[in-house]
Amino acid sequence: MSYETLLIDSTRKWIVARYSEDYNEYQKLPKVATGGFGELLCYEMHHGHHNGHEGGLTFMWLATKWNISVTMLGILIADHCKKLE
Repeated sequence: MSYETLLIDSTRKWIVARYSEDYNEYQKLPKVATGGFGELLCYEMHHGHHNGHEGGLTFMWLATKWNISVTMLGILIADHCKKLE
């Protein structure tokens, strides 16, 4: 497994573990439940909130909320899209 693959996988898992609480609250799920990275990404893009902004997040806001670079967010989104094919 390449370094890039390990970085993507570990970042994805960290994001789900750290930030799935908003998604779970919105879906009325237990705090420990997770629909995975794809569901969390879609939730944040369409319904997410950060620092007073509601109703979906831009790439910049989402990267800031998740404490990652916009470039890393783009890599995660591209990887997610590849998995959908």
